[in-house]
Amino acid sequence: MAGAIYGYGQAVEQHEWLVDLFVCPAHRVSEAQEAAIEALGQDYDEEEPVLYLSAIGTAVQDAAKASESIAADFAAILEAEEIVAESFEIKLPGSDAVKALVKQAEKSEIEDLQLFVEFPWDKSLAENMQKAAGVDEEIGFKARTGGVTADLFPSVEQLAAFIVEAVSLEAPFKFTAGLHEPIRHYDEAMRVHRHGFLNVLIASAMAESLGLGKSEVEMILAAEDDNAFTVDDEGVGFGNWVVPVDDLYGAEGFGSCCVDEPISGLQRLNLI
Repeated sequence: MAGAIYGYGQAVEQHEWLVDLFVCPAHRVSEAQEAAIEALGQDYDEEEPVLYLSAIGTAVQDAAKASESIAADFAAILEAEEIVAESFEIKLPGSDAVKALVKQAEKSEIEDLQLFVEFPWDKSLAENMQKAAGVDEEIGFKARTGGVTADLFPSVEQLAAFIVEAVSLEAPFKFTAGLHEPIRHYDEAMRVHRHGFLNVLIASAMAESLGLGKSEVEMILAAEDDNAFTVDDEGVGFGNWVVPVDDLYGAEGFGSCCVDEPISGLQRLNLI
């Protein structure tokens, strides 16, 4: 944890425009608080929060046990009184567990807490998202875009369906895992196509700002030629589609265990 806090501090200092919340498992929030206080040293001010973070809840396997598990997560967060949890992210087996999540969040009385739920990549994804939005219209959604094995990478079709559904619900949405490089490419070692974070973010922005449909979003997600994209101070473009910078909306962002690789990728493309 000490190393993660130090690395996060360095990343914020060097790339403040890019790095936002510290991502931390809910059951380790107190540990993160202690490490942050230690890292601050003489700059520690007991009147100010030592860390702003997004807490990751324990993945729920059984909807019937969701309330108990989520309550434990929130109790752990509330024990750390010198941090501010701005969001709470959790993987749920389906929409049946969303009511328990919303109820426990309300009981916690954590102010301005944004909830993000992650559902399995299966045929019920759209239905689960719709039902979750019906429980709480402000609920957000998270898509897992990769992992340590090839089976954890969703297809272009699955990811496009997620983006279009989230936009149609006017819900906050974000991504996590696997987005290390700007442009989609084939990973020989893992034998899988890795999604590019520029593909994903530009597809999201264009889906929201231009109202693109699923097949059009799929085209952007599938592009492997960096020359297909334009990114400058005026906005972003793909083919004949252009979104001016003032109209750039879409995803909240993406979570990553590494800042160096995305930065290096952007530098290779001469974007920073």
